[in-house]
Amino acid sequence: MSNNILLIAFDYLPAQNPGVERTHKFARYLKEFGWQPIVLTVNASTYDLEQKDFIDDEHVYRTFCIDVSKHLAYKGKYFSWLKQPDRYVGWALTAIPKGLKLIKQYKPKVIWSTFPVLTSHCIAFSLSKLTGIPWLADYRDPLQSYYDKSVYKKEKLTRWLDKLVIQHCSKVVTVTEGSLQLYRQIHPDQAKDKFICIGNGFDQSNFTDLVGDDEITSNTFELYHGGSLYKTGRDPSIILYAIAHLVNAGSITQGDLKLTLEGMNNQNIYQPLVDQLAINDFVFFSAQVSSSKALVNMRRANLLIVVQGEVFNNQIPSKVYEYLATDLPIIALTPEKSETASLIKEHKGCFCTESITALAKQLTAFMSETNKRYCRDTSKYERRSRTRELVDVLEPFIQ
Repeated sequence: MSNNILLIAFDYLPAQNPGVERTHKFARYLKEFGWQPIVLTVNASTYDLEQKDFIDDEHVYRTFCIDVSKHLAYKGKYFSWLKQPDRYVGWALTAIPKGLKLIKQYKPKVIWSTFPVLTSHCIAFSLSKLTGIPWLADYRDPLQSYYDKSVYKKEKLTRWLDKLVIQHCSKVVTVTEGSLQLYRQIHPDQAKDKFICIGNGFDQSNFTDLVGDDEITSNTFELYHGGSLYKTGRDPSIILYAIAHLVNAGSITQGDLKLTLEGMNNQNIYQPLVDQLAINDFVFFSAQVSSSKALVNMRRANLLIVVQGEVFNNQIPSKVYEYLATDLPIIALTPEKSETASLIKEHKGCFCTESITALAKQLTAFMSETNKRYCRDTSKYERRSRTRELVDVLEPFIQ
């Protein structure tokens, strides 16, 4: 007989953001270890998608979610205090009653909720207090004001709610050791063993199920970055300057190298710098695509780029695990002491820098070995292995 677990997650299929993978793959593989996941999430319309175009797995339950920016706005404007702790706070009005019904029906042994939508934790907090069921609070990212001083004053209420989460949950789950240490420092009154780390990962089936030709057919050395970019923490300027350096030195000419920056609003932010550096023949912008299409584009590249600035030192983009699984060379624009650097430096064909000259030199070195693959052992990052780690945490709650 399976042990039931209630998973509360705002991000779930058919949404396409990276946060979906963690919950979805836990739900998929928990069944192999004797646990039956019961998923509580939002209606597909919350993601501006039609539910009729997507068929849920069994035991996935959805409720209407009030989006402050959509349902409580007048002419596109709304009071900022309405979106505390986040714009989806109204989801609690439907999710808590539904959660109580699911608990009565399935009698789960554990409740699990995932952040960065803090409303998910608030729902789990309420359900755990009302029923006495143990609760695991999963943090895919730390609370923003813990690492970003620019929002510290705005998140006073959010920090208070987060403190309640840490005090009342049974376990705090982070995805990096840096985040784990950060939370221990912020909450020294909590037992150290209350905080555990279960990293992100990748699922090999996502690669084997791909539809599309990923064979490299171009003679151009192709660099790829997937995901949105912005000035704080995700600024790719270094690589743009490095390409300009190679062009001005005569090391590359049109057709030798192509950088694709794929993601929402990237062109609006960085096209002026591309124009200024006169590297339009080398840098191309592409709109955001589905996660499966992004994997195809990733595997068609010669080299993969990660941008992870100092503000995100305690975090690792989930796509890095997929990058590692491709066996392609990787360049990370990140500080040497970041969690991202610590991860990729364990593997062959990976390079970290924040220096324009060092980056230009390494690009030249990688270009001299076109189509090279590195045989990396990434088995410990597979989603099934990560689920095994979660099961080890869950087992004491059923003894």
